[in-house]
Amino acid sequence: MADVELNIQLHPAQMKVFQSPARFTILVAGRRFGKTHLAAARASARALDPRNVKKKSVFVIAPVATQAKLLYFQTLLDLLHPVLHPKRPPQSNEGHIYLANGVMIGVKGSDRPDTLRGVGLWHVELDELADMKFETWESIIRPALADVKGTAGFIGTPKGRNHMWDLWCEAGGEGVYRGAGEVTTSGWQAFHYTSLDNPFLDQSEVQAAKESLSSAVFRQEFLASFETGSSDSFKHEWFRYSEKEPVYETDSA
Repeated sequence: MADVELNIQLHPAQMKVFQSPARFTILVAGRRFGKTHLAAARASARALDPRNVKKKSVFVIAPVATQAKLLYFQTLLDLLHPVLHPKRPPQSNEGHIYLANGVMIGVKGSDRPDTLRGVGLWHVELDELADMKFETWESIIRPALADVKGTAGFIGTPKGRNHMWDLWCEAGGEGVYRGAGEVTTSGWQAFHYTSLDNPFLDQSEVQAAKESLSSAVFRQEFLASFETGSSDSFKHEWFRYSEKEPVYETDSA
């Protein structure tokens, strides 16, 4: 297949993750950072990697199959339009996109694990890892990468300190909080960005969210903080205080 150029546009923070040389990357980021666009761009680039001589598939996996197709199917078609297979049309029901170089991209849901088994993979993107069962990665996807030493990218916004937190820490993510920037550990690279790291996101919208959401929810959803409890679920300014003594009804019976 002749060399082609895809029109992939990424902001600086996205580009750092996209260009990582690590075999496995895990990105923790706030809402509207651009995680979905980044995953689609990286899956597209990996699907065209000439080193994939065995034509292994590339998968993009979200927690639910319908969600995966809604987020990724048309986006991938738009990105890969110049290199789609001329005689094998995309199969929307199965979530399969065929490229002229012989590689198939599968848009899948972790809620249908049987559709993920038995396929050797060159690369996989796992979107919103915190909402998936960890067994999806550990028992199904990781073994599928073994024969060609395939790569993987994890993206998501935190949802408490569950298995995504554990994996992020194993990848060196705690060092990011300590000011070490992007951290590389044994083939893994961990990234942390907030919604504010997207230069195209209106800052006033983030400020409006900060004023309307509880502190804990804002930190989790926009600052990509791994919140551990509900002790800060309310804002101080949401409460009104009275100097009058409360009057209690008593049972006179």
